[in-house]
Amino acid sequence: LASGDYLLFLNDDMEIVTVSWIEEMLRFAQQPEIGVVGAKLLFPSGRLQHTGMTLQKGRPVHLYYSYPRDHPGYFNNHRVARNCCAVTGACLMTSRQVFEQLGGFSTDLPLNYNDVDYCLRALEAGFRNIVNPSAELIHFELGTRTPAVSPEEEALFQKRWGSWRDPYFNPNLATNSLEYRIGAPPPSIGRTLSQGSRHQREVEMPLCQ
Repeated sequence: LASGDYLLFLNDDMEIVTVSWIEEMLRFAQQPEIGVVGAKLLFPSGRLQHTGMTLQKGRPVHLYYSYPRDHPGYFNNHRVARNCCAVTGACLMTSRQVFEQLGGFSTDLPLNYNDVDYCLRALEAGFRNIVNPSAELIHFELGTRTPAVSPEEEALFQKRWGSWRDPYFNPNLATNSLEYRIGAPPPSIGRTLSQGSRHQREVEMPLCQ
């Protein structure tokens, strides 16, 4: 069993990019107001896999999923450590104190969403969650297991968090885009503005597991 003051959860399909990645994560995890710290994860192709998650329509979403590695993000938010509602459990650091206070990961979500559930419980307990792009790793996503989300896990997550709103995601932004874009205006605003929204790209949001 781990005996340290800080716990690192790391998938077995990772390759280190930043030599000082643990130090980069630890310098935030040591702060008493921080609940969870995540890293910037890349696909083997070099494209973005994870720079923090948001919750849209009750589902965890990776914004800028599969975008170029050096994409600056929204107002350069991929270049600085920032608050986010959740990070992936593929590379997650938390203090032992916080982990024990929150009761660890939910055993009701054995394979999927337990990381996001843990992060959201940290927020509800008054902590902040951070993603630090200065810690970079390559994630061979799902390289060692078959992707699958059980209906039971999906239903339980929706029951717990389906109506929860991400405090770091402006409600005026679109929830059908992998970018931060202004959402389609309500029908009452008028036909001209509604037609102007047709240029927004609608995409199928990637499932976070």
